[in-house]
Amino acid sequence: MSQVHCDVVVIGGGPAGCTAASYLARDGYRVILLERDRHPRHRIGESLLPSLMPILVDFGLIEECERRQFARKPGATFTWGKDDKPWHLRWKENPFLPYSYAYHVERSSFDEMLIQYARSVGVDVREETRA
Repeated sequence: MSQVHCDVVVIGGGPAGCTAASYLARDGYRVILLERDRHPRHRIGESLLPSLMPILVDFGLIEECERRQFARKPGATFTWGKDDKPWHLRWKENPFLPYSYAYHVERSSFDEMLIQYARSVGVDVREETRA
């Protein structure tokens, strides 16, 4: 087995792993990302929050989210605790949120988009590789 030199190994090619690996690579670190599956892989859908939007903007992926037709969501409805009465959040009504919407994504497509971005910024992505 040959030696591989890197600064950081990230285990897992989901949203968190791809985001961490991408930021590290952009900052000049040599990053290897290990993912046991091959993208696109099946995952249950995901409802993003507006606080994540700046990352998609920073990565230049808003246009790609629109191209992939991820649904924009302006808020959310929750039930919590013992009371079944729903409470509603509308992102535009919160002045502390950076965006008035977020996306509901198809995880297989979203994860594939993020791993492609990681590759584009220099992450050595190794799919079908167990840690």
